[in-house]
Amino acid sequence: MAKSLNDSYVASLGIRMLPNFADPYHHRAMTMGEIGCFLSHYAIWQEIVDRQLAASIVFEDDIRFEINFAKKLADLVSEVDRLQLDWDLIYLGRKRLKHENETWVEGSEQLVNVEYSYWTLSYILSKRGAEKLLRGEPFGHLVPVDEYLPIMFDRHPESRWKEPFPNRDLKAYSVAPLMVYPTHYTGEAGYISDTESSEIVPDIIKNAAAKEGKADKGSKEVEIEDKIQIELPAMGETGPIVDATSTSAATQREEIATISKEFHVEL
Repeated sequence: MAKSLNDSYVASLGIRMLPNFADPYHHRAMTMGEIGCFLSHYAIWQEIVDRQLAASIVFEDDIRFEINFAKKLADLVSEVDRLQLDWDLIYLGRKRLKHENETWVEGSEQLVNVEYSYWTLSYILSKRGAEKLLRGEPFGHLVPVDEYLPIMFDRHPESRWKEPFPNRDLKAYSVAPLMVYPTHYTGEAGYISDTESSEIVPDIIKNAAAKEGKADKGSKEVEIEDKIQIELPAMGETGPIVDATSTSAATQREEIATISKEFHVEL
């Protein structure tokens, strides 16, 4: 169940907004929904480190899987192993913004060197990658999570936003074509966004960081803990690997249950 965010709770976490952040499209500060979304991802990164999980997959709740997802995922894992890829994060679903600049990983037919991207629909994250994201101490200079990831793999075009994060060495890639997509896009019937429709961060929170912060962003759906996490089991293991906290993702959980029975390898 998602927690209820308010300004006092956010302040109690020591969260401070990045002073010069303004949404690139709507020229506003972050919304409370975007903070909730970030906290949801952050909690998973922390759990990965606490439990020493070698590799995990994170799914947001309002997604659809590409046909034959389980087989394609297994093929991707095999290729990563064959290439002996040194990786921290591999996108399975995202919004490509500069795909014309993306190049294929040498020797691969499924992986590209990722450029600036939006959305965090689904990604594979290693323990080392989770450690890097936590070491960035994002609560002190908070931006939306899909801005933070490109900052940390040093492909964000806004240099001012990168300055508070000097260690931008996350090794990121993306599967191509993508395996996960949104269930709905902006403007479609049934489209709902907790991040866009929630209130703008109150002035008391913005002013804790700076007074020049401007006051909505696109398609970053999910509140705190409204996530699904899959742990990739060790070689030969076939046990259950699903931790689904979202109450609105029954269809995804059924698909994942099938995947958990078929997936037998570790990245």
